[in-house]
Amino acid sequence: MVAARRYEELQARWRSEVLGLPAGPPTHPGSRRPTVGWCLPRAMGGVTAAEAGWNFLSAAARDYARRRKDGPGLVAEDRLWRNMLSSQPLAFNVVGELRTHPVAAASVLATLTGLEVVALVSLGDPDHDRFALDGLDAEWAPPKEFHTGDQSGFDIAALLRLGDGRRLLLSVEVKYTDYFSPGFRNDELARKVVQHRPHLAELDIDTHRGRELLHARTTSQFLRSVMITDSLVRRGIRGDDHLDGAIAAVLALDRDASAREGVSQVHAALGTSRVQPVFWSLEKFLDHAGAEPALAYWADTMRQRYLTGPIAVL
Repeated sequence: MVAARRYEELQARWRSEVLGLPAGPPTHPGSRRPTVGWCLPRAMGGVTAAEAGWNFLSAAARDYARRRKDGPGLVAEDRLWRNMLSSQPLAFNVVGELRTHPVAAASVLATLTGLEVVALVSLGDPDHDRFALDGLDAEWAPPKEFHTGDQSGFDIAALLRLGDGRRLLLSVEVKYTDYFSPGFRNDELARKVVQHRPHLAELDIDTHRGRELLHARTTSQFLRSVMITDSLVRRGIRGDDHLDGAIAAVLALDRDASAREGVSQVHAALGTSRVQPVFWSLEKFLDHAGAEPALAYWADTMRQRYLTGPIAVL
């Protein structure tokens, strides 16, 4: 977790200076504040936030979010369209634009992974299967009954084809200023340990250590992401396929020490090399994207929106 105030102010500046919009009501329940600076209004001039797509930095990202909101992932629509601090619109801003530049996207992912990524390819048939992974998707989840049996999914997922023909799954948990979801507690924790014991065993994580990781806020969500990633490597979408390996990444602000520590703890607990846990900083990701001519303007806009604040009205 990082100190959120600076980023709240950045988003409030973007809303005011770039979008020219007033503050909107909070998207989280229980708040007594009528408006907060990092939330967009529900509507302006007879146009709703969903219709306008104010929370997105390109038409590609806006249109992609509209197509995906009813997909198999867990999309919280109010946060998607109005909460400027949420990691969900951040993920859609990334995926929506990268999907329109697949060659540049493959180059960025090659730089980040250190692998010869030659293309993004589909897992399953996107034209006939709502659970198929269409090369690169936001808020993607496979059918739960074939994997960990819960609502776990990925903020971003991609299938990478390497120069030697191997297929690697990339799963990404995206964070901005938010915490990961809380770890399990008490009776729920005991049930989850039993439920996930076969998946922990596949990762060579003993039950005691698995219980500790599922309990802790810094590791619980990421470990569940790693478990479902590993299950997909071994089984494909529905148990009728397999992949050659996976990278499970956390994409977060460079200063997010808790995210770094969570990745490190899960990595240390693993006894298998099928899944490689990594931490990627948002700053370095945008640097790499900015080196691609097709993504340079978008990367600069993303940097101003999420990291530096607007230099001028864009």
